[in-house]
Amino acid sequence: MANPAPGFDLSTRTHFGPIGTATRSSGGQSRIDIPQTGYMARLYCTVRGVINVVTSGPNALGQAAIIRQIRLLTGASIDLINISGPGYFHLLKPVIDAPINVIPYSTALSAIASAGTVKLDFVLPVEVNLRDQIGYFTMQNRQTLATLVVDWETDANIATGGITWTTQPVLTVNYQWMTVPSDAANQPALNTVHTINEDQTTIAAAGQSTYNWPLGNTYLQLIHGFGFAVAGADNWSRLQWVANQSDYLMDVDPNFMDLQHGYQRGLTRAPGVVPLDLIGQSGQGVYDIPRDTINSQALTNLKSVFTFTASGTLYSVRREVVNIGRPA
Repeated sequence: MANPAPGFDLSTRTHFGPIGTATRSSGGQSRIDIPQTGYMARLYCTVRGVINVVTSGPNALGQAAIIRQIRLLTGASIDLINISGPGYFHLLKPVIDAPINVIPYSTALSAIASAGTVKLDFVLPVEVNLRDQIGYFTMQNRQTLATLVVDWETDANIATGGITWTTQPVLTVNYQWMTVPSDAANQPALNTVHTINEDQTTIAAAGQSTYNWPLGNTYLQLIHGFGFAVAGADNWSRLQWVANQSDYLMDVDPNFMDLQHGYQRGLTRAPGVVPLDLIGQSGQGVYDIPRDTINSQALTNLKSVFTFTASGTLYSVRREVVNIGRPA
């Protein structure tokens, strides 16, 4: 991964500012362009609304289901972030940064109910964390384009019996960027980008099934989800995490995952969430030395072998550092 620039912290400043708002429409899409200014560090997004009436059939994934997909797209043909609303709130948020509940007031994991306040705020980390100089994306270039795209779920999929709103959710986006140092020696290495992507796999029946990790980049985290919901369940009994066919990095059950997640993060693991947290191993959340990150270019294969106890959908959120060239 990129080496830090010693003078960067002394020669740059953090800026925050609102860059746009959009109001949800059922099944609609909101797009907000990112200003061509500075090094993009992260986006702070608030989503606030009020539910009036839910007739019946609320989505089991809770208020997280109100957002279908979150994407941060660039004109460089790199999707920095592409994740579903349930994938973000149920899987990524508990391990996104420091070992705390980073958005403690969120209603995302609450059941969808009548007369309910909606607070689906989310933060998109372009920089890997709040401290290290990894993942900055330079926007100070007329040829560089980046757009936040939020796809909203239809009312029918939020609650099959129907839903009405007192106030439709409003998305407000705030941009955090770092100024560009005038001296090139103080500029951080910009030869890597930090990406977060999700894929979903249908599990047709109980039994053993393998998820093969795509190879080529450096893995920071891979968070699986199977059976998670407002009232979730661990619909798996065993996980074998294997590298190069026969190197067993883990052979564990849900009870072990409870213990490990509690020890690393100080948080209770939600049923159905299976975090393989490679940047939490230093004891400093995602700060300090990321000692267990995996450069998958050096492997012949890397896989999660599950024993599932039910059918369903396996969510897999991949958090990686991608090398895009030599340092400047």
